[in-house]
Amino acid sequence: MQKRTLAQIKKALKELSEKGWIKSNRSHNTGIGKTLEDYLGITENNIALPDFGVMELKSQRAGTASMMTLFTKKPEGITNAEILKKFGYPDPEFPQHKILHQTITNGKKKDMNTFTILRHGC
Repeated sequence: MQKRTLAQIKKALKELSEKGWIKSNRSHNTGIGKTLEDYLGITENNIALPDFGVMELKSQRAGTASMMTLFTKKPEGITNAEILKKFGYPDPEFPQHKILHQTITNGKKKDMNTFTILRHGC
């Protein structure tokens, strides 16, 4: 984790944007995030901690149909496992697993302003 101010992050992203098109450092879906992390000097990790102290860096290829989890919120006094057990439903791809997705959209069809706010599987 690297602590940077919002101003420092904005400056680094502006400088990167001014470089124009940049070849991805990795193929497939993870390439965009990996390339962005490399250019910003962020060490790749798979832990659920923010990239910049309290801020998490998110990236996605333009035109992708996949959704991105921006945040997860749950009520006090109940675990995610309990919520999933009580309200989850079978995953269409893996029916033996329960999932719980809540998607919020802006009401427009075929718009990229759609995101999932809760997604847990067990």
